[in-house]
Amino acid sequence: MSQIHTLTMPKWGLSMTEGRVDTWLKQEGDPINKGDEVLDVETDKISSSVEAPFSGVLRRLVAQPDETLPVGALLAVVVEGEADEAEIDAVVQPSRPNSSPKVAPTRHKGQPRKKPTWAAACCAGSSWAKAERRWCWCMALAVI
Repeated sequence: MSQIHTLTMPKWGLSMTEGRVDTWLKQEGDPINKGDEVLDVETDKISSSVEAPFSGVLRRLVAQPDETLPVGALLAVVVEGEADEAEIDAVVQPSRPNSSPKVAPTRHKGQPRKKPTWAAACCAGSSWAKAERRWCWCMALAVI
């Protein structure tokens, strides 16, 4: 029985929202073991290797070098055992829709902008918290 695993963009910190695929260290068809470094990812703060959380054969590279993707985005497909291309396509297709790009919700003119809650603003280090010069008690540092 085969098992299909997905390798996704990790979240290495509270403020990480996306990462850029730097270099693939393994190629399609390469066997990988749990703990092997598969690719290098760069964020606005760090550059590090993504380790395989499972063993198998790297069957599909979904993310391309220099592509910036959000946390949780599909990077690759790893298969333990045997799987045909149709099974892999079924895993990849939902994560890479060919639909139109996402459109941000519009705010009508004159409609007030909602202020974030204090906890959300504090933990995220938002511009609102910085503008208000609030003390960020949850991270034990001043958000200025």
